[in-house]
Amino acid sequence: MTSLVENKRGEVFADSALVARKFGMKHNKLISVVESVFHDYPDLRGSSNTPQPLEKYFTEQRIYHGQTYTAYMMNRAFFSLVAMRFTTKPAREWQRKFNAAFYQLESQLLLAKNHQHDTQWIVQRNQTKLLRKAETDVIEEFVEYATGQGSGNANHYYSLITTATYRALGLIQYKQPNLRNTLNALQLAWLVTLESLVQASLRKYMRLNVHYKEIYKLVNNDIRQYAVPLTLTEC
Repeated sequence: MTSLVENKRGEVFADSALVARKFGMKHNKLISVVESVFHDYPDLRGSSNTPQPLEKYFTEQRIYHGQTYTAYMMNRAFFSLVAMRFTTKPAREWQRKFNAAFYQLESQLLLAKNHQHDTQWIVQRNQTKLLRKAETDVIEEFVEYATGQGSGNANHYYSLITTATYRALGLIQYKQPNLRNTLNALQLAWLVTLESLVQASLRKYMRLNVHYKEIYKLVNNDIRQYAVPLTLTEC
């Protein structure tokens, strides 16, 4: 769901190619719906000299199997005009979830902007950067450990362990590079706690000479079990 919602130019947009894929539509069929929106709302094709409407979009030229096509990046207001023209039951159910995804990411972007003026949060965030560096140093040790045991894709453990940590805390990773800047103080504290646990668990199992695949499973289990009481405190 949220993989279709992207942070572009500081705003939230949906990619028409990914939307078409999600609905099982041909992209040119979806573009015909976009064209029908332009037909009914001709002001949306306004020039750069006209005031920017609420319904924003921009286009990207792409190549697929040697053919060039135009993809639309649509903000929520523009996408809503397009999506309301899909009439199947699955489409209606998906539209509501998609709208919720827009609101959620927009609220996180707003939170990130507010953090820029919060001195206490900035101090805490800087501290977590140092702790994250300590964690990645240990993961690097684990990558070398796994490589020594024959792993050919050990570098993947950086992202796998990070994703497992976010998932355990119920934090959603969007297509944006600075997820931590959207977290509140409590969520940052949770993250630091689990990242410290990851360091301790990796070191413990490596000292015991456990096989790297089993270590990953054990660390995942440790993360999930430890996260339960943390997330329950939010209820």
